[in-house]
Amino acid sequence: MRISKNKTLYSPTDLNNFVSCKYHIKNDLTANDLGLKKKEKSADLKLRIEYGKEHEKEYFRILSKKHKKNITIDPKQPADKKYKETIKAIKSGYDLIYKAYLMHEDFGGEIDFLIKHKSKSKLGDFSYEVYDTKVTKTLRPKHALQTTGYSFLLGKVQGLIPKKMHLVDGTKLINSFNVSEFIDYFSFTKKNFEKFLTKVLKEKMYPEKCSFCNICDWQ
Repeated sequence: MRISKNKTLYSPTDLNNFVSCKYHIKNDLTANDLGLKKKEKSADLKLRIEYGKEHEKEYFRILSKKHKKNITIDPKQPADKKYKETIKAIKSGYDLIYKAYLMHEDFGGEIDFLIKHKSKSKLGDFSYEVYDTKVTKTLRPKHALQTTGYSFLLGKVQGLIPKKMHLVDGTKLINSFNVSEFIDYFSFTKKNFEKFLTKVLKEKMYPEKCSFCNICDWQ
């Protein structure tokens, strides 16, 4: 979650955190004002993050051999610039877009890969689908929610939500899903999250012990 004086930009990851623990979101919103500090990541978590990055890079190397017309969006740029470069790449019809960044209103996120498909859209005789990498061999509902969020954002650009979304697990197996099977749950979660944001700072709320505590940034 990115918070400035005039705007709060949230992501599919924030929706997953909201589903896991609403108090996590409250801490995200009040951290600056209350001087809250995130705990240091454990050695195990740091290792998993690095492994995830390498897994993603390796899969890009595989994809780039097949999709010669590809582009990488620099993730270190400001959100607005990343978004503009991604839109330009999409309209230019690149076969593969790595580190794409899309936004719609207050919702945005970085997508591992957008891959071009031969399905008509407002872009022309082509459209894109989302491919997201995960180091785990066991995919979970939160992974589907996240990827559905990316597909929703993509739909705002190309005029239609893609039929399929794809999760690449730790063995590099591609698991494909129908976006239509998850979009209602995504919309329900997004709506509840936005409603929560309007009232969370006005109401008293206390933390409750849950399974998410083991990996929470604010513990």
